[in-house]
Amino acid sequence: WFKRAYRNGSAAGADLPYSAGWAVGSWFVPFLNLVRPVRIFRAVWQASDPTVDHGVSGAWRLASLSKLITPWWIAWWTANVIGRVASAQLKSDNPDTVLGGLHTLVAGDAIEIVAAVLLVVLVRQLTARQSTRMAAVLA
Repeated sequence: WFKRAYRNGSAAGADLPYSAGWAVGSWFVPFLNLVRPVRIFRAVWQASDPTVDHGVSGAWRLASLSKLITPWWIAWWTANVIGRVASAQLKSDNPDTVLGGLHTLVAGDAIEIVAAVLLVVLVRQLTARQSTRMAAVLA
């Protein structure tokens, strides 16, 4: 979906900064995956704005961003960090530490659910933006 959304942003007339391959690949490169995927998501969001005149070079970069992107990204990474902490705690021989790890794991899972819900909302919104944008381009 992410690669297709990126290509749709380019097809709508935006000069996006990375290749469609990087839209997917950036998730898998250590350290780069901390910032690049969300930057690409933001760029695709802006490029998909149906009100932007893509005839003006770089105009898409001035489009507004969803207020849900940053909370989604923070929740996603927070859940990942908490999951790693819980994993370390669960490897302990101390029952109290293992119990604490289970509590940590539950907290991380709760945050991950929030991240997932935010992402579902963002995916639906972006898909709708792109549909509207492409209809305008084709008209």
